[in-house]
Amino acid sequence: MRIVLVDVSIANHGDTAADARYLYLTSAELKAPVQGDPAIIYPSDAALRAIYGVPDDKAPFKTLPEGWDAIEPGESRTLTLPFVVYRNELVGRDAIDRLSAADFELLTYRCDPLTVYTMPLR
Repeated sequence: MRIVLVDVSIANHGDTAADARYLYLTSAELKAPVQGDPAIIYPSDAALRAIYGVPDDKAPFKTLPEGWDAIEPGESRTLTLPFVVYRNELVGRDAIDRLSAADFELLTYRCDPLTVYTMPLR
């Protein structure tokens, strides 16, 4: 497995709060889960808790605080998003050994109308 950390700078030029919740990692090197569906990787919950979490008084681990990914109107933030890439998610057993940032894109979307945006990593 590999952990891919993506730093994302986000500015909210709108009038209402937005969030960075719907950012995914994609690559042509990933196996598609079902024909026609995009091959995406969600940010790792455990790694997000390690980066942005706060101690939980009721349990011996960290939890993500409410609104950890909120971007207020007029605010700009840089978030680090951790993605775990497993060997068996890739096309070819040796693909993990030759991966580079150029093999990945950050993917997000909006619903009305449905529009998918991809941004190559550098």
